[in-house]
Amino acid sequence: MPKQYALLSLPRSGSTWFWQQLQWPGRARDCNGEFFNPGTNRRHCANLCTMFGAHPPYEDNAALPSSAASARLEDAYHRSWKPAGFQSTKEVWACCKVPFFAGHFRCAALVRHRQYTFPGRENREWTDRWYDGLYRSFLHNILFLPVPVCRLLDRLKRQDCSPVERRVGTHILASYMLLYDCDKYSIPVVRYHCLTRLPQDELRDYLIGLNIPGVNAVDLAARVVKTRKTPDFLPSKVWAYKKYNVEPFCQEFLKLGGGLFEPFLEYLNPAEFCVADGR
Repeated sequence: MPKQYALLSLPRSGSTWFWQQLQWPGRARDCNGEFFNPGTNRRHCANLCTMFGAHPPYEDNAALPSSAASARLEDAYHRSWKPAGFQSTKEVWACCKVPFFAGHFRCAALVRHRQYTFPGRENREWTDRWYDGLYRSFLHNILFLPVPVCRLLDRLKRQDCSPVERRVGTHILASYMLLYDCDKYSIPVVRYHCLTRLPQDELRDYLIGLNIPGVNAVDLAARVVKTRKTPDFLPSKVWAYKKYNVEPFCQEFLKLGGGLFEPFLEYLNPAEFCVADGR
């Protein structure tokens, strides 16, 4: 079993904060925690950018599936990660590379619902830029993607799809691909809103049930409660999301996906969707 650790997520999911609370050993601090991000790891960028993707201008490989380039991913891994000597990292461009990370790390995943992701409280233009780049990467790698995903991309390519709808639709697709492979490789998936809303005793039980590798759930719950956002944080994000008026499109998009999304609706369209703002 791998002895090193990785937190897998998507952009704007709260991963930096949660990764710090995990307190895994040997964290890759000098690249903002994201060792495999060629945009933040300048030292190893030349090796990483050949296979791993990130925000523009490193977007091409962000949606390149592990299965399409496993040998070259291994080469980039051995040329960069192995000599560096770190023990843990996080990766927010992981939606298409879960099999690679599962092969080398003991993993956990963090997901945050779209209503808490868009439009982004700070640096909103970066949220737009990141998901525009991820959408372009899906198109760039469309020959390697599952046929049902390609059909959903066709919906996002239509001229009547607004830039906002395209970004949120990309988030749904990326979340699905992350969740699908996490389920396949038995990787525990943490829901951001549970971290920020549950009382400490309930959060402790929730984390114990997830069995995140390499952490004590009791201690982790205490650290999360001590450092998490104030109670008005999530309602304020829901209020900002509502101004997008994009949810009718999302429901149409989820319905279009049909059985593809159904096993993961508790994450993509949870019952708690309307709870955060008191409805």
